[in-house]
Amino acid sequence: MAGFGTKLMSVGLAIPIAKFLNDKLESSWRATTGTEPPSLGRRRQQEKDNKKAAKLGLPPRPVDDPKFVDALMWSALSAMSFVIVRYASERGAEEVTKFFTGDNPATKKYGSLHKSGKTGKRHGKVGAKILR
Repeated sequence: MAGFGTKLMSVGLAIPIAKFLNDKLESSWRATTGTEPPSLGRRRQQEKDNKKAAKLGLPPRPVDDPKFVDALMWSALSAMSFVIVRYASERGAEEVTKFFTGDNPATKKYGSLHKSGKTGKRHGKVGAKILR
């Protein structure tokens, strides 16, 4: 299992990566489809604005209901971006840890593969065969 510092660094890297990727995903969605990405928050805001308009005597605006295919595609793209952010932040944290310490970070894959619960410097016979 990774050390606390590596996990903390992974979280620190995940935040800007997620922000960047989400911005790019939304802008590419707008450029491709010409519509806003499906969002429950945006729908609630539109309904709230319609209630305010009704109190003022103004006609309500139509609430954007995304098509099922659009909602399904947006959820798939969001899930893929989550996987990319997690992978990039974990790998980035491992590389930064490796740069500063000079050792491989202690992770589950290294611990089980190398039969050493620490940094993976030593490895057993099985690990040596796999690593070649």
